[in-house]
Amino acid sequence: MKIATKEVNGITILKLAGRLTLEEIHSLEAQTKDLFASGKSRMAINMIDVRDLSSTGIAKILAIKRTLESRGGALVLSDLSPVTEHVLDLAGLMEAFTICKNDAAAIEALMARKVEAVRAPDEFLP
Repeated sequence: MKIATKEVNGITILKLAGRLTLEEIHSLEAQTKDLFASGKSRMAINMIDVRDLSSTGIAKILAIKRTLESRGGALVLSDLSPVTEHVLDLAGLMEAFTICKNDAAAIEALMARKVEAVRAPDEFLP
C-alpha cells in the first residue's frame, strides 16, 4: 500500500493506493499513529486508488474514525473506488461514514465541523 499525505487548511488528506488488507495494513497504522501523536484531528481518506478492501481494512478505518471522534475530530472518506464503494455497501457501512465525492468536498465538510480540543497523544486507540 502506498500512502500520500498532504495538509490543506489544517486538514490531513491521506491518499491510499493499492490493497487495504491484513497484509498491507501496517503502513496505514504507522502513518495514522504518527498523525495522532502530532495532534491531527481532522482527516480525509481518499480511496480512489484502493483496489482491494478487506474486513481488516474496514476495521482500521473504523478505528481511525473512533480515535478522531474521541479527540473531538472527524474523519471523512472521499473518492471511493468502485471496489471500496461495493465492499462498504455490502457490509452495510455506507451510512457509518461521511462520504464525499472528492477531496475538495471532503475539506469543505471537515471545515464546517466544529473541532474540540485534541486529547493527549498517549490516548491512542488501536
